[in-house]
Amino acid sequence: MARLFIFGIGGTGSRIIKALTMLMASGIEVPNTSEIVPIIIDPDAQNGDMTRTVEILNDYQKIYDAIEHTQNGFFKTKITTLKKLAEQSGTANVALAETFQYNINGTKEGRFREFIDYSLLDETNKALVDLLYPEHLLNLSLDEGFKGNPNIGAVVLNQFKYSNELKQFANLFQTGDRIFIISSIFGGTGAAGFPLLLKNLRNADATELANHKLIQDAPIGAVTVMPYFGVEPKAGGMI
Repeated sequence: MARLFIFGIGGTGSRIIKALTMLMASGIEVPNTSEIVPIIIDPDAQNGDMTRTVEILNDYQKIYDAIEHTQNGFFKTKITTLKKLAEQSGTANVALAETFQYNINGTKEGRFREFIDYSLLDETNKALVDLLYPEHLLNLSLDEGFKGNPNIGAVVLNQFKYSNELKQFANLFQTGDRIFIISSIFGGTGAAGFPLLLKNLRNADATELANHKLIQDAPIGAVTVMPYFGVEPKAGGMI
């Protein structure tokens, strides 16, 4: 049977993967799927939804490995990380972490202005950037997410196309494997990440991703969540 690679983008992606993991634990199974491989993309390292989901996924793995599996029992479907899947196939990338959550290079303890090397721009390009991004957005701390600014998220998340995680995913992709993308449409991370990821998967060529033709032709499903909560504005806040 085929593998299902699930990309969960931002807090909404984590929430839905958490719910899916609970369903898998109760014995629900995805038809024609041998393994589920969650890939959580979220620059906000302190996001409670993300950290709780990763903990639940780790617990699921431990229980799955410890019990016998029956046709009608709990924990029937295997959930695994990219690294473990790579180790099974003998193609593990030493730079790949044993985790379900993957960071974007340049977002840890950095501001947007540093990410785009603002200080190195010439005067003309600085003027253009100043026109597009006011000072408070240039100073946005990237390790806390994009705070409802998909224009910043689009710039930062596009770096995922160069990541070890995406390259390892492509190396492992086989005929029959499927892809599912989960995001929101009202935040900064999900609204920016979904179209970028889809574009990179569908338009990649042999110089960018291995098995690019298989990925281009693979079934890709998605769920994009509309606003389901509100945030009260606060004085001096980003939103």
